[in-house]
Amino acid sequence: MEVCISHRTAVRWLLRNPNARDRPDATEASAASPSVPEVAPGFEETRDLLDALASYLRVDDQGERVIDVLVSRADGRRDHRGVTCHVCTSELPQGSVLSMGRRGYSLLVTSPELTFLQIAATEDMRIAAYVGMALCSSYRIDEFESSGLADRAHGDAPLTSVTQITAYLRRVNGVHGVRAAWKALAYVRDGALSPPEGAIGVVAALPYALGGYACRDVSMNRGIRVFAGLDASGRRRYTMRYPDVSIVSRDARGVRRIVGIDYDPEITHGGEAKRANDVERGNQINGSRKITHFTFTERQRSSYSQWISSMEQVRIALGRRRPRRRGVEDDFDHERWETWHMLLERPPRL
Repeated sequence: MEVCISHRTAVRWLLRNPNARDRPDATEASAASPSVPEVAPGFEETRDLLDALASYLRVDDQGERVIDVLVSRADGRRDHRGVTCHVCTSELPQGSVLSMGRRGYSLLVTSPELTFLQIAATEDMRIAAYVGMALCSSYRIDEFESSGLADRAHGDAPLTSVTQITAYLRRVNGVHGVRAAWKALAYVRDGALSPPEGAIGVVAALPYALGGYACRDVSMNRGIRVFAGLDASGRRRYTMRYPDVSIVSRDARGVRRIVGIDYDPEITHGGEAKRANDVERGNQINGSRKITHFTFTERQRSSYSQWISSMEQVRIALGRRRPRRRGVEDDFDHERWETWHMLLERPPRL
C-alpha cells in the first residue's frame, strides 16, 4: 500500500535526508502526474509506519507519536491512533510527490514546495516563514554531527529555493493555503546555514506589526569583499566573507548602510577550529568600512532584553528611524516579545 507523508512529518523527513531529487534512483510518484494515495493506512500499517519512521515523527499532547499522511479523497480518511489524516482533492502539478526510496515500503513524501504550502495553510505565518527558511537552507539536520547540522554539498543540493516555491505557487493557484503561502514566502530567503540564523533573518524581514523590523533587503550568507592584509610585496589582499545575515538599508540621507550579523559559532556550527575561523572572519568584517558587524550569542536567543538591545544597535547602525504606530513612536514591544519567544526562545521543532 502506498502512503504519502506530509505536513510536519514531511518537514522532519526532508530536513534529515539528502535531497530526494538528487538520488540516482529518485523517481517521482508518477511519470504522468502526481499520485497522492486515495486511502490512508489502516491500523496495522500505521503501527509498522510508526516504527519505520520513529525518528521523524512529532509527539502529540498525550506523548504519542503521530504521523501526518495525505490522501486525495475525503472518504479515504481514516481516523485512528497514531495518524493525522489530511485531505487534498485538488489536482496537483507533477513533482508534488516524491519517492522516499525506502526499501520494503511504498512510501511517498510531499515535495518541499507542497510541504511549505501545507505548513502555511495550517500554522502561524511566522512559523511558516521559519520552516520556509529551513526548506530553502544549505544545511541538513544530522544528530550524529557535533553541531547537529551538516552542510548540503557534494551531490546534496538545497531542497528548494524561493524561486522554485514561487514557480510552484503560481501553478497551484486556487489550492487551499496558497494565499497564506504567498504571504509567508515574502519573509523567506535562500542559504541559511542554521535554524537560529534563519530565525534572525525572518524576524529582521517581518513587519513591525508581526514583531519584526521591516528590513526589506535581508539575505543569508551574502558574500562581502573585505581587506585581508598585505601580501609579501606589500600589496593589499582582499577576501570574501559571508555574514550569517546581511541587512542593507538607506538612512535618512539616502546613504547605503550594511549590517552583518553572525550567530555564535560555538552554538550553531560546533568545534573550536570553526569557532576560531569565525572569530577571524568577524574581525575582518569589522575592519571593513562597508559594513557594521555584530555577533549574536545564546544571550540574544534566551534573553528578550538582550535581543531587543542588540536589535536596537542594528537599527542605529542602519540609520533607521524608530517605528511608528498611528503617527506615534512605538516599540511594538508586545509583538516583538511574542515573535522572539516563538522563533528564538522556543522555536518550532524542525
